[in-house]
Amino acid sequence: MVAIRFLEVSGTASTFSFNQNDARRTTRLAGIGLNALTADSLETPVELYDVFYSNSAGVLAANGEFLTIKATYSVVNGVR
Repeated sequence: MVAIRFLEVSGTASTFSFNQNDARRTTRLAGIGLNALTADSLETPVELYDVFYSNSAGVLAANGEFLTIKATYSVVNGVR
């Protein structure tokens, strides 16, 4: 495997790619740790994604056999 690529489609289709050895895949961003500056991909300012290796339950595991994508979607001034 050379890269991990995923497609995000909530407006315009966007493709995001990550090197399989990217250190961000072994870090779980949660709560205030997931923001516009730290997100693994940023389609819009209100959609934040964290992509990481995990076990089957979605728990961070640096050598996990799974890939988990966690997303945070926020409402700004009542508009999505």
